[in-house]
Amino acid sequence: MVQHTKFYELMGVEPTATPEELKKAYRRRALQLHPDKRGNSPEAQDEFTTMKNAYDVLSDPRQREIYDATGEDGLKMVNGFGEMSMEEMMAAAIGALSSMGGGAKFCLLFSITAVCAVLLLVPILWCLRVDQTVDWSWVDVFIPMWILDSIYLCATCCSVVSKDSPVDENGEPVGAPPPPSTYSRVLSKRYTIVTIATVVLTLSMASLLLLKALLFVATQILIAMKLQGSINISCLAVLSPYLALEGMLLLQKAIAAYSIYASVAATATNDKPYT
Repeated sequence: MVQHTKFYELMGVEPTATPEELKKAYRRRALQLHPDKRGNSPEAQDEFTTMKNAYDVLSDPRQREIYDATGEDGLKMVNGFGEMSMEEMMAAAIGALSSMGGGAKFCLLFSITAVCAVLLLVPILWCLRVDQTVDWSWVDVFIPMWILDSIYLCATCCSVVSKDSPVDENGEPVGAPPPPSTYSRVLSKRYTIVTIATVVLTLSMASLLLLKALLFVATQILIAMKLQGSINISCLAVLSPYLALEGMLLLQKAIAAYSIYASVAATATNDKPYT
C-alpha cells in the first residue's frame, strides 16, 4: 500500500493510476489550474507549478517508485545527491527514513548491517590467511569480495538498463536540444568537437559503466589467482585491468575538461562585443 499520496491527490487520481490515466488527469488539471485562467496571480502560478512537478514525478516510473517508498524527502536526497550540503542531505535522509514503514526500516537496517559485516570480513580473512591462521585457498578468502562484487554488478546492470530518456505527457523525449543543421556542423569545427565530446561523455556514462565494473572485478579475480599460484603471469599483467580502468577514467576527465573549456571559450567569443 502506498503511504505517500500527496502527489496523487494533487493530480486527482488514485495511487494505482496507470500512465494513461495520469496523462488524462494532467490535461484536465492543467486546464483547471492554468495561471492564464486564474488571473496570473503568484498563488495560481505556484499551484500550477506544484501540480506540474507532481506529474513529472509520477510519469517517470523510477521517480514514482522512489516517491511511493520514501516520499518527497527521498526524492530530494536521490535527485540532489552531490549538489546538496551535508546538512540538507542529513535532513532529507532523516525525513525519508521517518516516512518509511516499520517493515521498510527493518529491511534497510538489516541490509546496512549485512553489508557492514561483509566489509569487515574482507580484511579479517585476509589477515588470517597471511598469518597462516587458516589454510584456506585465496579464492575462498575472497568470498566476501565475490558477494560484494555480485551486488555491485547487479546494481550496475540495473542502472544501465534503467537509463531512459525523460518524456513529456505525450510520450515524446524532452530536454534534448534540437540537432544542428548540416551547414552549421560543417562551418563550426569547434561546435563539432564539443558535440562529439558531449556525445562521448553521455554514451560512456551509460555504455562503459558496466565495462568499468567488469574491469574492477577482473582485477580482483586475477589477484586471487596470482596469490593462489593458479596463473604464472607478472604483477603488471595482473593489474592490467585496473590500469585500463584508470586510463578510461583519466580519458573521461580529459574529455570533460576539454568540453567545458571549449564551451566557455565559445560563450566568451559569442559574448564579445564587435568593434
